[in-house]
Amino acid sequence: MKLLFAVTGFGYGDSVRVDATIQEILKKDPNTEIMILGYGNSYDYFKDKFPTKKIAGYRFSDRYAKFKSIPFVIKNLFLPVSWLFTTLRLKNQVKAFNPDLIISDFEPVASLLARSLKTYSVVIFGYNPKQFRKYKNKTLTTKLQARYIEMIYRRFDQVLIPSLKPAKDYDNIKFLTPIIKTQPEDLLPEKTLMKKLNLKKQPVIVHLGGSDFGVSIAKQILEQYENFDEEFIFFGGSQQMPAHHYPFKKNFLEYLKVS
Repeated sequence: MKLLFAVTGFGYGDSVRVDATIQEILKKDPNTEIMILGYGNSYDYFKDKFPTKKIAGYRFSDRYAKFKSIPFVIKNLFLPVSWLFTTLRLKNQVKAFNPDLIISDFEPVASLLARSLKTYSVVIFGYNPKQFRKYKNKTLTTKLQARYIEMIYRRFDQVLIPSLKPAKDYDNIKFLTPIIKTQPEDLLPEKTLMKKLNLKKQPVIVHLGGSDFGVSIAKQILEQYENFDEEFIFFGGSQQMPAHHYPFKKNFLEYLKVS
């Protein structure tokens, strides 16, 4: 079996989730061939693991915790044109790979390639249209976001939504139980981990994600940092913090277990 994944490169969360999915697939079929389409963090994450091609991707004004529509539109004004050129540039390479399935972590270029090559396509995302319709406090921004996501959904053969609660499938949407990559019991005992990580007391973990989207929140925490008798450890973001800070660590779950 051959699988092509298109992965969002804003932060590391999408890459880690796709990697967990790939590892689960490889457990069941070790002969599965994988190709990745990525940009930014997703390209850096996968380039040494699987054959990886660069694509154009979303650009965010990521210094603030609040999503701002106008800056986002301005930064991504010519992105549809870039997707078209990316499709033309990669079509022959993807055709040579000949994937049985194209899986998108909400990257629209995957649907363009799938339609061009007449290959079945799947998108994985967390938005449930029926749930949003029940939400009362809709704003113009959230309505536009919902319309855009639903437009992308319609361009794929199937939509997969990981859900902790059982839900009934409808239209082209199917609900799946999430893949839990590592259980707490899979890690070393807490006392052993504390020694391994050289921690004298349980830390407070502040997880910003792989982007700078939470930097404004981190700065607010740091303003009050000295008022707490706690050891704070920051993960994520590209800006160095005046406290223990790691942009990315593969053993993040060890820190999380002892926090």
